[in-house]
Amino acid sequence: MPIKDKSKYPKDWKKIPDDFLAAVDLCQQSAARTDEKGFGYACLHIAEEWIEGTDKKQITRFTLKSGLEEDILVKRDCISNVVKMGPDSTGATEWAETGTWLHFRAGDFTLACRRYLEEYKDLSKFLDFKASSVQLPKGLKEAADAANEFTSELTDDNLMEITLKPDR
Repeated sequence: MPIKDKSKYPKDWKKIPDDFLAAVDLCQQSAARTDEKGFGYACLHIAEEWIEGTDKKQITRFTLKSGLEEDILVKRDCISNVVKMGPDSTGATEWAETGTWLHFRAGDFTLACRRYLEEYKDLSKFLDFKASSVQLPKGLKEAADAANEFTSELTDDNLMEITLKPDR
């Protein structure tokens, strides 16, 4: 759409931080697809030190220097488009902030995502743990591939839940 008021168009574009697109691509998979569980669950939280998302069943936090001075929320469905935008679908290369918008640019393509300043649930307590190695069951990959045959046409909800128990 043509922007009639050019004064609202971003002037200060910055290079997107390294790993930003990878972080968005990974974290958006953990965010809820609707806000039925609450607004923040359908968003990615972009903080100074990380990007994260959750749908109350899974959490993904990707540590990186975002370059933002204040935390923001961006709807998952909007920001997920920056990963493959542009003429060659390699993703956005620059970004800028204006008012309530976060703009992404790839060549002549620009995408503006609404940014929200609402509080985001602190997920740190769920991510502060000591881990131990787990041996995944033999045949798990083959079983997952077989199950994928039944869900592969569900592009938005092609999810699988695997429950691990001792010796099972």
